[in-house]
Amino acid sequence: MRDNHVTLLSARDGEKKDEESDMLRGIWTVVAISFMVLLFSMPAQAAESKGKPAGKEDIKAVTAAMNDLTKACKAKDKEKVKKFLTKAAMEDVKKDPSTLDMFMAMCADNKINKNTKFTLDGNAMTIETVTKDKTGTMTETTRMVKEDGQWKAGK
Repeated sequence: MRDNHVTLLSARDGEKKDEESDMLRGIWTVVAISFMVLLFSMPAQAAESKGKPAGKEDIKAVTAAMNDLTKACKAKDKEKVKKFLTKAAMEDVKKDPSTLDMFMAMCADNKINKNTKFTLDGNAMTIETVTKDKTGTMTETTRMVKEDGQWKAGK
């Protein structure tokens, strides 16, 4: 009779070990799946934060700055235009003054329309304007950077 008792105990111990190993296997499976989900979602999160649609206030501020910049370019007022350039863009102008003339010529016909897409990337905004005419479709891309609390054109 004693032998049967010992056999029953060892069978129960074996069942406990199987339950514990199943439970541990289940826990490790959940941990592994969670890790994989986290690992594969990280690039998606980085892509989301990289370029998100701009808010209404930023769009209004950038649109106003671009309109003022366009007016200054049309009037060929170099001093006013320089106020709208970032420090990096001003360094380019100092190295080669003709870049300011080229920038003003391109900027003079900036048009924001219903097809304009504003994408915010940290303190910079990319403005893509699509225009259509008889010759086809043209996409114009402008980069504005918030510097010293103001939206300025540049890198």
